[in-house]
Amino acid sequence: MKKTILIMLVSVLCTGFVNAQVYLGGSLGFGTETEKPEVGDKTKTTSFSFAPEIGFGLNSNFELGIALALTNLKTDFGGNETKSNAWRVAPYARLSVIEFGNFSVWGQANLFVGGGEQNSQKATSFGLNIQPVLKYNLSDHFSLLANLNFLNLGFSQTKIKDVSTTTSFDLGVDSYNVVTLGDIAVGFIYKF
Repeated sequence: MKKTILIMLVSVLCTGFVNAQVYLGGSLGFGTETEKPEVGDKTKTTSFSFAPEIGFGLNSNFELGIALALTNLKTDFGGNETKSNAWRVAPYARLSVIEFGNFSVWGQANLFVGGGEQNSQKATSFGLNIQPVLKYNLSDHFSLLANLNFLNLGFSQTKIKDVSTTTSFDLGVDSYNVVTLGDIAVGFIYKF
């Protein structure tokens, strides 16, 4: 009985992957910000991010994939420079919720694990989050995606070696972050 159920499950999964439409995508990001206070030193922050992804469209309403994110941040505060690097691997499942024409709204659930280093202090993190994704199909093969990171449900834990452990739980809408571009990630996917 167990073998029969296992064989049926494997055959359903294999059939789904044979009919899957493979896609590649990702995003690039660059940002710079300079703050010049009336009193004190100016602060300049420069950031760069690279986030490729690969996935499978199992049908027109469900996608599975994995994304990798690499970020670099450099801050100069009055001649004192700090640098940080981070990475994150995030398998995800994406489900279409609403569609009108070429525009659609998807729900995306991510599991993630990551790490990084800031001024010789190593950090690791893991977690889960659920967020909306806006998708616009430019053609049958090319789509633009916008992850709305300010609307989410999430849990994460970050540990800085020999310093601290931070556990976070986020729920709901953060209207303060709506105008923060770092909370809206725009990318693309190309379906083969």
